[in-house]
Amino acid sequence: MSRKFAFFGPAYLSGITTFYATLAAGLAPYGIELHRIGVNDRKPVHDAGDGTLIDRAGLTDRELSEALYRAAMDGGYEGVFFNILVEPFTANLARYLPERMTKVLILHGITSGAYTWARSIRDWLHHTVAISPRMRDDLVSRWGFDPARISHIPHGVGAPFGAAGRADAEHGPLRVLVAGRLSDADKGCFWLPDILAPLGDLKLELTVAGDGADRAELERRLAAVPCKVTFAGSICQAALADLYRRNDVLLFPSRTEGFALVLLEAMASGCVPVASLIKGITDAAVTDGRDGLLFPIGQTAAATAALRRLAGDRALLRRLSGAAAETASMRFTLDRQMASYADLIARLDGARPPVAPAEDMARWTMAPGFTPRLRSRIPQPLKIWLRTAAEKLR
Repeated sequence: MSRKFAFFGPAYLSGITTFYATLAAGLAPYGIELHRIGVNDRKPVHDAGDGTLIDRAGLTDRELSEALYRAAMDGGYEGVFFNILVEPFTANLARYLPERMTKVLILHGITSGAYTWARSIRDWLHHTVAISPRMRDDLVSRWGFDPARISHIPHGVGAPFGAAGRADAEHGPLRVLVAGRLSDADKGCFWLPDILAPLGDLKLELTVAGDGADRAELERRLAAVPCKVTFAGSICQAALADLYRRNDVLLFPSRTEGFALVLLEAMASGCVPVASLIKGITDAAVTDGRDGLLFPIGQTAAATAALRRLAGDRALLRRLSGAAAETASMRFTLDRQMASYADLIARLDGARPPVAPAEDMARWTMAPGFTPRLRSRIPQPLKIWLRTAAEKLR
């Protein structure tokens, strides 16, 4: 039986945009047609495919929400996937769309802001997907979510990522890759100079793939590190897959993550992760010493030591590379991920649990959890420090 679902996601290129494209392609063989509905207010706009983008220009918050609501109601959709930390206007519509639509939240973040937004629409959701064990446990233990209405569905990885054709170097420089959004607040990219500075006695090359608000400052800070540094900018999946295969190590100093798909992509390609230990997140993918190396968040000396260890022990590097590819291929496949989503939709077709009655769109408001709170007034440096300190204490 063919099904048609909407996916509320961003118009700009991002991890969730990539996730949407993967989910749409992966669910199609199961007879589930997925269309995106998003807000067009940033450039460049990523290809929407089948779906609707609402131009935000000139619209009030209420008018924008009404346009999004009409797109969902007029599209003939039987279900909707919501995403937190995309646009509060889209997630807030869970309160207004009718109960006959299967309403599923996919949670991608572990911050208090993400959890607050999720709690704001919890009672109108038929189900919630947590992409990491940490999220599932947090939502149940601290935010009042029913464990029977939460599934843990991790990301999966497939083509073009794979270890076939890897170019492993017995000698020569240790080739280190950083991939993803260049944002110090969550990705910890400003720790990179401190990690690399003590390695001047080693042959080492760094490639930075990705873009973001902190790129210019990162370029300035990395100018003094004692190794060759190349900024590749934003690149397509095929080019990124090639970079994974041409590098030995993925350096991943994040402060916070929802799941870290780049870890799986790198592992599938035999690129060994050297990553921050974010409990319930990175250690759900990487087993320290078996298929990668983990270091405590912000402990740059430990990250430096891990790189030095791999540079001096190529046998260990090869062993971790092979184990990383095996972990990805055995535990985190696209086939398993898509089968889990298809099974979830089939189960909800058979028995959707009750949800709160849809509210009247004519009386539209933003849920209290979506409105600016005290944390929005905290200076960004202090917010980053508090977030990092809280994570270290877990």
